[in-house]
Amino acid sequence: MADVGGGQQEHEEEGEGGGGRQRGVELAAAARAAVQKAALAAAAGQLGPFLLKEARITIYVEHPVPLEPPAEAPPPPPQPLKLTQKELKKLRTQRRLARDKEKQELIRQGLLEPPKPKVRIANLHRVLGTDAALDPTAVEKEVRKQMAERQAAHDDRNLARKLTPAERREKKLRKLFGAAAVETGVTDVGARGTGAKRGAAAAAAAAAAAATGVDVICSVYRVGRLTDPQHRFKVDANARENHMTGIMVVSDEFCVVVVEGVEKATRRYTKLMMRRIDWSTAPAAGRPAGRDPNGDAAMDDADEDEEDRPPPNVCTLVWQGTVLRRAFNGFRSETVRSAAAARQLLEDAGVVHYWDAAAGAAEGESVPYTI
Repeated sequence: MADVGGGQQEHEEEGEGGGGRQRGVELAAAARAAVQKAALAAAAGQLGPFLLKEARITIYVEHPVPLEPPAEAPPPPPQPLKLTQKELKKLRTQRRLARDKEKQELIRQGLLEPPKPKVRIANLHRVLGTDAALDPTAVEKEVRKQMAERQAAHDDRNLARKLTPAERREKKLRKLFGAAAVETGVTDVGARGTGAKRGAAAAAAAAAAAATGVDVICSVYRVGRLTDPQHRFKVDANARENHMTGIMVVSDEFCVVVVEGVEKATRRYTKLMMRRIDWSTAPAAGRPAGRDPNGDAAMDDADEDEEDRPPPNVCTLVWQGTVLRRAFNGFRSETVRSAAAARQLLEDAGVVHYWDAAAGAAEGESVPYTI
Protein backbone atom coordinates (compact mmCIF):
# COMPACT_ATOMS: atom_id res chain seq x y z
CA MET A 1 0.00 0.00 0.00
CA ALA A 2 2.83 2.29 0.77
CA ASP A 3 4.31 1.68 -2.69
CA VAL A 4 1.02 2.34 -4.38
CA GLY A 5 0.60 5.63 -2.46
CA GLY A 6 4.12 6.74 -3.30
CA GLY A 7 3.63 6.08 -7.01
CA GLN A 8 0.38 8.00 -7.07
CA GLN A 9 2.07 11.02 -5.39
CA GLU A 10 4.90 10.99 -7.95
CA HIS A 11 2.33 10.89 -10.75
CA GLU A 12 0.55 13.97 -9.36
CA GLU A 13 3.83 15.90 -9.08
CA GLU A 14 4.67 15.09 -12.69
CA GLY A 15 1.21 16.39 -13.72
CA GLU A 16 1.69 19.65 -11.85
CA GLY A 17 5.14 20.17 -13.38
CA GLY A 18 3.79 19.61 -16.86
CA GLY A 19 1.01 22.16 -16.28
CA GLY A 20 3.54 24.83 -15.12
CA ARG A 21 5.69 24.29 -18.18
CA GLN A 22 2.63 24.62 -20.38
CA ARG A 23 1.68 27.96 -18.80
CA GLY A 24 5.24 29.27 -19.25
CA VAL A 25 5.17 28.37 -22.92
CA GLU A 26 1.84 30.15 -23.33
CA LEU A 27 3.10 33.33 -21.61
CA ALA A 28 6.24 33.40 -23.76
CA ALA A 29 4.17 33.03 -26.90
CA ALA A 30 1.85 35.86 -25.78
CA ALA A 31 4.84 38.13 -25.11
CA ARG A 32 6.28 37.39 -28.56
CA ALA A 33 2.93 38.15 -30.13
CA ALA A 34 2.66 41.47 -28.25
CA VAL A 35 6.14 42.51 -29.38
CA GLN A 36 5.35 41.60 -32.99
CA LYS A 37 2.08 43.51 -32.80
CA ALA A 38 3.83 46.58 -31.39
CA ALA A 39 6.44 46.41 -34.13
CA LEU A 40 3.74 46.24 -36.77
CA ALA A 41 1.92 49.19 -35.17
CA ALA A 42 5.11 51.25 -35.13
CA ALA A 43 5.74 50.41 -38.75
CA ALA A 44 2.21 51.59 -39.56
CA GLY A 45 2.83 54.95 -37.83
CA GLN A 46 0.99 54.18 -34.62
CA LEU A 47 2.62 54.31 -31.19
CA GLY A 48 2.70 51.04 -29.37
CA PRO A 49 2.43 50.76 -25.60
CA PHE A 50 6.12 49.89 -25.14
CA LEU A 51 7.79 52.02 -27.85
CA LEU A 52 9.36 55.52 -27.77
CA LYS A 53 9.08 58.22 -30.41
CA GLU A 54 12.69 58.14 -31.47
CA ALA A 55 12.02 60.85 -34.08
CA ARG A 56 11.38 63.29 -31.25
CA ILE A 57 14.84 62.74 -29.77
CA THR A 58 17.23 65.49 -30.91
CA ILE A 59 20.63 66.86 -29.96
CA TYR A 60 19.06 69.73 -28.03
CA VAL A 61 18.94 69.68 -24.24
CA GLU A 62 16.02 71.27 -22.44
CA HIS A 63 17.15 73.50 -19.60
CA PRO A 64 14.45 74.32 -17.05
CA VAL A 65 13.81 77.94 -16.14
CA PRO A 66 15.86 78.81 -13.04
CA LEU A 67 13.66 79.79 -10.15
CA GLU A 68 14.68 81.63 -7.04
CA PRO A 69 14.39 79.53 -3.89
CA PRO A 70 11.51 80.47 -1.62
CA ALA A 71 13.29 82.69 0.85
CA GLU A 72 13.20 86.23 2.15
CA ALA A 73 14.75 88.97 0.05
CA PRO A 74 18.28 89.95 1.08
CA PRO A 75 18.70 93.27 2.85
CA PRO A 76 19.44 96.24 0.60
CA PRO A 77 23.09 97.14 0.13
CA PRO A 78 24.48 100.07 2.10
CA GLN A 79 23.78 103.39 0.44
CA PRO A 80 26.71 105.68 -0.42
CA LEU A 81 27.29 108.55 1.93
CA LYS A 82 25.80 111.82 0.73
CA LEU A 83 28.31 114.65 0.86
CA THR A 84 27.53 118.33 1.11
CA GLN A 85 28.74 120.88 -1.44
CA LYS A 86 31.47 122.03 0.94
CA GLU A 87 32.68 118.46 1.47
CA LEU A 88 32.70 117.78 -2.29
CA LYS A 89 34.76 120.91 -2.89
CA LYS A 90 37.22 119.87 -0.19
CA LEU A 91 37.49 116.38 -1.70
CA ARG A 92 38.25 117.80 -5.15
CA THR A 93 40.95 120.03 -3.65
CA GLN A 94 42.59 117.07 -1.92
CA ARG A 95 42.59 115.04 -5.12
CA ARG A 96 44.13 117.91 -7.09
CA LEU A 97 46.87 118.36 -4.48
CA ALA A 98 47.60 114.63 -4.57
CA ARG A 99 47.96 114.72 -8.37
CA ASP A 100 50.29 117.71 -8.20
CA LYS A 101 52.42 116.05 -5.54
CA GLU A 102 52.73 112.87 -7.60
CA LYS A 103 53.71 114.94 -10.63
CA GLN A 104 56.39 116.75 -8.63
CA GLU A 105 57.82 113.42 -7.45
CA LEU A 106 58.09 112.20 -11.05
CA ILE A 107 59.84 115.42 -12.08
CA ARG A 108 62.24 115.14 -9.14
CA GLN A 109 63.13 111.55 -10.14
CA GLY A 110 63.73 112.57 -13.75
CA LEU A 111 60.88 110.46 -15.12
CA LEU A 112 58.92 113.47 -16.33
CA GLU A 113 60.10 116.57 -18.13
CA PRO A 114 59.47 119.71 -16.09
CA PRO A 115 57.01 122.14 -17.64
CA LYS A 116 58.24 125.33 -19.20
CA PRO A 117 57.86 128.45 -17.07
CA LYS A 118 54.77 130.50 -17.89
CA VAL A 119 56.40 133.78 -18.77
CA ARG A 120 54.21 136.89 -18.86
CA ILE A 121 54.92 140.53 -19.31
CA ALA A 122 54.50 141.02 -15.57
CA ASN A 123 57.14 138.43 -14.56
CA LEU A 124 59.37 138.83 -17.59
CA HIS A 125 62.46 140.18 -15.79
CA ARG A 126 62.00 137.94 -12.75
CA VAL A 127 61.92 134.71 -14.81
CA LEU A 128 64.45 135.46 -17.54
CA GLY A 129 66.76 137.67 -15.52
CA THR A 130 69.67 139.08 -17.52
CA ASP A 131 68.47 137.47 -20.77
CA ALA A 132 65.61 139.95 -20.91
CA ALA A 133 68.03 142.88 -20.85
CA LEU A 134 70.12 141.69 -23.81
CA ASP A 135 67.38 141.97 -26.45
CA PRO A 136 64.17 143.25 -24.84
CA THR A 137 62.24 143.52 -28.12
CA ALA A 138 62.87 139.92 -29.18
CA VAL A 139 62.19 138.61 -25.68
CA GLU A 140 58.92 140.51 -25.45
CA LYS A 141 57.87 139.20 -28.87
CA GLU A 142 58.61 135.62 -27.82
CA VAL A 143 56.75 136.07 -24.54
CA ARG A 144 53.68 137.43 -26.30
CA LYS A 145 53.81 134.51 -28.73
CA GLN A 146 53.86 132.01 -25.84
CA MET A 147 50.97 133.83 -24.18
CA ALA A 148 48.95 133.62 -27.42
CA GLU A 149 49.70 129.89 -27.74
CA ARG A 150 48.59 129.23 -24.17
CA GLN A 151 45.39 131.20 -24.73
CA ALA A 152 44.70 129.32 -27.99
CA ALA A 153 45.23 125.96 -26.26
CA HIS A 154 42.88 127.05 -23.49
CA ASP A 155 40.20 128.05 -26.01
CA ASP A 156 40.61 124.77 -27.88
CA ARG A 157 40.10 122.76 -24.69
CA ASN A 158 36.98 124.74 -23.88
CA LEU A 159 35.69 124.31 -27.42
CA ALA A 160 36.26 120.55 -27.24
CA ARG A 161 34.20 120.35 -24.05
CA LYS A 162 31.49 122.66 -25.34
CA LEU A 163 28.15 120.96 -25.90
CA THR A 164 26.31 121.13 -29.18
CA PRO A 165 22.84 122.73 -29.27
CA ALA A 166 21.23 119.27 -29.28
CA GLU A 167 23.36 118.16 -26.32
CA ARG A 168 22.53 121.34 -24.40
CA ARG A 169 18.83 120.77 -25.00
CA GLU A 170 19.13 117.14 -23.87
CA LYS A 171 21.03 118.20 -20.75
CA LYS A 172 18.35 120.75 -19.89
CA LEU A 173 15.57 118.21 -20.42
CA ARG A 174 17.44 115.64 -18.33
CA LYS A 175 17.63 118.16 -15.50
CA LEU A 176 13.94 119.09 -15.78
CA PHE A 177 12.38 115.68 -16.36
CA GLY A 178 14.95 113.01 -15.47
CA ALA A 179 17.27 110.82 -17.53
CA ALA A 180 14.77 107.98 -17.99
CA ALA A 181 12.07 110.29 -19.36
CA VAL A 182 14.49 111.86 -21.86
CA GLU A 183 15.82 108.49 -23.07
CA THR A 184 12.33 107.13 -23.71
CA GLY A 185 11.14 110.30 -25.45
CA VAL A 186 8.31 110.95 -23.00
CA THR A 187 9.15 114.66 -22.96
CA ASP A 188 8.44 114.97 -26.70
CA VAL A 189 4.72 114.32 -26.22
CA GLY A 190 3.71 117.78 -25.06
CA ALA A 191 5.75 119.62 -27.69
CA ARG A 192 4.00 121.96 -30.04
CA GLY A 193 3.16 120.72 -33.51
CA THR A 194 0.41 119.27 -35.60
CA GLY A 195 -2.06 116.78 -34.27
CA ALA A 196 -0.59 113.94 -36.32
CA LYS A 197 2.92 114.61 -35.00
CA ARG A 198 1.70 114.83 -31.42
CA GLY A 199 -0.30 111.62 -31.85
CA ALA A 200 2.68 109.74 -33.25
CA ALA A 201 4.91 111.10 -30.49
CA ALA A 202 2.38 110.09 -27.85
CA ALA A 203 2.13 106.55 -29.21
CA ALA A 204 5.91 106.15 -29.41
CA ALA A 205 6.39 107.62 -25.95
CA ALA A 206 3.72 105.39 -24.45
CA ALA A 207 5.37 102.28 -25.89
CA ALA A 208 8.82 103.36 -24.72
CA ALA A 209 7.54 104.29 -21.27
CA ALA A 210 5.83 100.93 -20.90
CA ALA A 211 9.03 99.13 -21.92
CA THR A 212 11.31 101.05 -19.56
CA GLY A 213 8.94 101.51 -16.65
CA VAL A 214 8.63 105.31 -16.77
CA ASP A 215 5.42 106.19 -14.94
CA VAL A 216 2.93 108.65 -16.42
CA ILE A 217 1.19 110.50 -13.60
CA CYS A 218 -2.23 112.06 -14.11
CA SER A 219 -3.62 114.87 -11.97
CA VAL A 220 -7.20 116.16 -11.90
CA TYR A 221 -7.85 119.65 -10.49
CA ARG A 222 -11.14 121.38 -9.85
CA VAL A 223 -11.14 125.18 -9.98
CA GLY A 224 -14.14 127.28 -9.04
CA ARG A 225 -13.74 129.66 -11.99
CA LEU A 226 -11.09 130.66 -14.52
CA THR A 227 -12.29 134.12 -15.50
CA ASP A 228 -8.92 135.76 -14.91
CA PRO A 229 -6.83 135.70 -18.13
CA GLN A 230 -3.63 135.55 -16.09
CA HIS A 231 -4.76 132.38 -14.35
CA ARG A 232 -5.70 130.75 -17.64
CA PHE A 233 -2.38 131.72 -19.19
CA LYS A 234 -0.38 130.28 -16.27
CA VAL A 235 -2.32 127.01 -16.36
CA ASP A 236 -1.84 126.64 -20.12
CA ALA A 237 1.74 127.90 -20.44
CA ASN A 238 3.14 125.85 -17.55
CA ALA A 239 1.55 122.68 -18.89
CA ARG A 240 3.21 123.22 -22.27
CA GLU A 241 6.57 124.21 -20.79
CA ASN A 242 6.58 121.04 -18.68
CA HIS A 243 5.76 118.93 -21.77
CA MET A 244 2.50 117.76 -20.25
CA THR A 245 -0.65 116.62 -22.01
CA GLY A 246 -4.23 117.16 -20.92
CA ILE A 247 -7.13 119.55 -21.17
CA MET A 248 -8.52 122.64 -19.42
CA VAL A 249 -12.33 122.65 -19.47
CA VAL A 250 -13.89 126.02 -18.57
CA SER A 251 -17.61 125.92 -17.81
CA ASP A 252 -20.08 128.15 -15.99
CA GLU A 253 -20.52 125.68 -13.11
CA PHE A 254 -16.85 124.90 -12.37
CA CYS A 255 -13.62 124.22 -14.26
CA VAL A 256 -11.57 121.03 -14.56
CA VAL A 257 -7.87 120.81 -15.40
CA VAL A 258 -6.44 117.40 -16.35
CA VAL A 259 -2.68 117.08 -16.87
CA GLU A 260 -0.49 114.05 -17.63
CA GLY A 261 3.29 114.01 -17.30
CA VAL A 262 6.34 112.53 -15.65
CA GLU A 263 7.06 112.77 -11.93
CA LYS A 264 9.24 115.89 -11.94
CA ALA A 265 6.87 117.81 -14.21
CA THR A 266 3.89 116.77 -12.09
CA ARG A 267 5.64 117.95 -8.93
CA ARG A 268 6.27 121.40 -10.40
CA TYR A 269 2.74 121.69 -11.76
CA THR A 270 1.21 120.66 -8.44
CA LYS A 271 3.15 123.42 -6.68
CA LEU A 272 1.89 125.88 -9.29
CA MET A 273 -1.76 124.95 -8.88
CA MET A 274 -1.81 124.48 -5.11
CA ARG A 275 0.69 127.12 -3.87
CA ARG A 276 1.94 129.64 -6.38
CA ILE A 277 -1.30 130.86 -7.98
CA ASP A 278 -3.48 133.07 -5.78
CA TRP A 279 -6.94 131.98 -6.89
CA SER A 280 -8.66 134.58 -4.71
CA THR A 281 -7.50 137.48 -6.90
CA ALA A 282 -10.06 138.76 -9.40
CA PRO A 283 -9.50 140.66 -12.65
CA ALA A 284 -9.22 144.42 -12.17
CA ALA A 285 -12.47 146.29 -12.76
CA GLY A 286 -13.15 150.04 -12.90
CA ARG A 287 -14.96 151.62 -9.99
CA PRO A 288 -17.96 153.82 -10.92
CA ALA A 289 -17.24 157.48 -10.19
CA GLY A 290 -19.50 160.49 -9.45
CA ARG A 291 -19.98 160.47 -5.63
CA ASP A 292 -17.88 160.99 -2.55
CA PRO A 293 -16.38 157.63 -1.47
CA ASN A 294 -16.78 158.73 2.15
CA GLY A 295 -20.53 159.39 1.86
CA ASP A 296 -23.59 157.20 2.36
CA ALA A 297 -23.72 156.32 -1.31
CA ALA A 298 -20.32 154.67 -1.06
CA MET A 299 -21.48 152.61 1.93
CA ASP A 300 -24.57 151.50 0.04
CA ASP A 301 -22.39 150.47 -2.91
CA ALA A 302 -20.12 148.50 -0.57
CA ASP A 303 -23.12 146.65 0.88
CA GLU A 304 -24.36 145.82 -2.61
CA ASP A 305 -20.87 144.59 -3.59
CA GLU A 306 -20.77 142.27 -0.58
CA GLU A 307 -24.13 140.81 -1.53
CA ASP A 308 -23.14 140.33 -5.18
CA ARG A 309 -19.66 139.04 -4.38
CA PRO A 310 -19.15 135.49 -5.75
CA PRO A 311 -18.03 132.66 -3.47
CA PRO A 312 -14.30 132.30 -2.87
CA ASN A 313 -12.36 130.74 -5.73
CA VAL A 314 -10.25 127.74 -4.71
CA CYS A 315 -8.33 124.99 -6.47
CA THR A 316 -8.88 121.40 -5.33
CA LEU A 317 -6.74 118.40 -6.22
CA VAL A 318 -9.37 115.75 -6.92
CA TRP A 319 -7.13 112.83 -7.84
CA GLN A 320 -3.50 112.10 -8.62
CA GLY A 321 -2.07 108.75 -9.61
CA THR A 322 -0.30 106.64 -12.21
CA VAL A 323 -2.05 105.74 -15.47
CA LEU A 324 -1.18 103.07 -18.01
CA ARG A 325 -1.26 105.35 -21.05
CA ARG A 326 -1.99 108.96 -21.92
CA ALA A 327 -5.52 109.96 -22.87
CA PHE A 328 -4.50 113.19 -24.67
CA ASN A 329 -1.95 113.97 -27.38
CA GLY A 330 -1.33 117.58 -26.30
CA PHE A 331 -2.65 120.25 -23.99
CA ARG A 332 -5.61 122.34 -25.09
CA SER A 333 -8.23 124.64 -23.60
CA GLU A 334 -11.97 124.27 -24.18
CA THR A 335 -14.72 126.70 -23.12
CA VAL A 336 -18.25 125.31 -22.86
CA ARG A 337 -21.54 126.66 -21.55
CA SER A 338 -23.04 123.66 -19.79
CA ALA A 339 -21.81 120.84 -17.61
CA ALA A 340 -23.21 118.30 -20.07
CA ALA A 341 -21.01 119.65 -22.86
CA ALA A 342 -17.98 119.60 -20.58
CA ARG A 343 -18.70 116.03 -19.59
CA GLN A 344 -19.03 115.08 -23.25
CA LEU A 345 -15.52 116.42 -23.96
CA LEU A 346 -13.97 114.10 -21.39
CA GLU A 347 -16.21 111.25 -22.46
CA ASP A 348 -14.87 111.55 -26.01
CA ALA A 349 -11.35 111.20 -24.57
CA GLY A 350 -12.39 108.12 -22.56
CA VAL A 351 -11.91 109.75 -19.16
CA VAL A 352 -15.45 110.77 -18.24
CA HIS A 353 -14.82 109.52 -14.72
CA TYR A 354 -12.50 112.50 -14.19
CA TRP A 355 -15.46 114.86 -14.57
CA ASP A 356 -17.66 112.73 -12.33
CA ALA A 357 -14.95 112.69 -9.64
CA ALA A 358 -14.53 116.47 -9.88
CA ALA A 359 -18.28 117.02 -9.71
CA GLY A 360 -18.55 114.89 -6.57
CA ALA A 361 -15.47 116.30 -4.84
CA ALA A 362 -15.90 118.65 -1.93
CA GLU A 363 -14.61 122.11 -2.78
CA GLY A 364 -11.39 122.94 -0.96
CA GLU A 365 -10.73 119.39 0.29
CA SER A 366 -7.75 118.19 -1.74
CA VAL A 367 -6.41 114.67 -1.65
CA PRO A 368 -2.93 114.33 -0.10
CA TYR A 369 -0.17 114.55 -2.70
CA THR A 370 3.32 113.27 -2.06
CA ILE A 371 4.81 113.56 -5.54
